[in-house]
Amino acid sequence: MISDPMWWIPRYVDILTKKAEGDPDYADIGFTELEVDAALTLLSARFQTLNIRFEERYAFRRISAETLERWQVRLQNKMDEIAKRYEFAYGLMAEYEAELPEDALDGWKETETVDDDLSGTDSLGMTGTDTNVASGTDSTDDDTTGRAINTPDAAANADSSYADAREDSQRDISTTYGRTDTRTLDRTNATTYGKQRDLSRQIVHVITGNALEKLNANIRTYQDIDTLFVSEFENLFLNVFDYRGIAWEGSV
Repeated sequence: MISDPMWWIPRYVDILTKKAEGDPDYADIGFTELEVDAALTLLSARFQTLNIRFEERYAFRRISAETLERWQVRLQNKMDEIAKRYEFAYGLMAEYEAELPEDALDGWKETETVDDDLSGTDSLGMTGTDTNVASGTDSTDDDTTGRAINTPDAAANADSSYADAREDSQRDISTTYGRTDTRTLDRTNATTYGKQRDLSRQIVHVITGNALEKLNANIRTYQDIDTLFVSEFENLFLNVFDYRGIAWEGSV
């Protein structure tokens, strides 16, 4: 049983002070005593930060319950109501937070990924025989007769058996070709392609003209998840504050 007068409703800072002093009535009271499902890993990871935010917001607010035990039950009940929803919220934020700046203005983004595979074999073949043949006979006949006559007697000159000086020559020239030139081509040129290209292209189109209005709207719309989470516990505290100079028994 808590020894404090029943009319004294503690502030959260009073609970923390009593707890730090080792008062057993306050040992199991407060945000740090809440149970969180181990499967809610993201919420559990934020628990220390959320505790700090919780104390900052409600330190000087009085609890809205007749006893500490009832207040702790309400505190745990509220945690159980919202825990999975905020686990989901933290997961979404972690996944899409990097893309939020791109959505600050109107527009669209197109992402295209192209796999370009180039493979296979190109073959250039050259086969067959190229034959060059030279054959046959080239013949040249050269018959020549030369005469020199020194007498004035025409009749004597006309006689083919008479000559003062005569030279007869005969030349036969014959060339025979029997050469055969043969060229054989049996070559194959082959080119093999095995190259693969992976192309990734991103196109971003942003409509401008009212950027300031859009940015301000996004700023107003943005919600801090930690702040939203802590505000869920608002109705666990009285919205009543002490006047300056009034001392409550047992207050710190």
